[in-house]
Amino acid sequence: MKITKIIIASILLSFSTAAVFAQKAPKVQTAEIQTSAVCGHCEEAITEALTYHKGILAMSMDMESKVLSVRYKTKKTTVEDIRNKIASLGYKADEVTPTLEAFNKLAPCCQKEGVCGGKED
Repeated sequence: MKITKIIIASILLSFSTAAVFAQKAPKVQTAEIQTSAVCGHCEEAITEALTYHKGILAMSMDMESKVLSVRYKTKKTTVEDIRNKIASLGYKADEVTPTLEAFNKLAPCCQKEGVCGGKED
């Protein structure tokens, strides 16, 4: 009786383990990242830098909401890597803030809300 219970438990365990491993993460995901971009120059700097980031497939920036939508390969990069890349450029990316050094490297217009090149956007 004990042996039968052990055999049944082993079989059930092997099936449940196989089911867990059968669930694969999606190969491509889309992330929406809130940025601190304020102008077209900001948008260009972010999209140009991410164009060469490994695993990025496509991106678009909505300047009104300051949200960057990014499609990326999950085996090549992570949303955390993308956020860190944006922060390294001097922009906030969700909860990831840039270093003061990176922020100070931004053009003066990119450091202020609504002011670019001495005039409002």
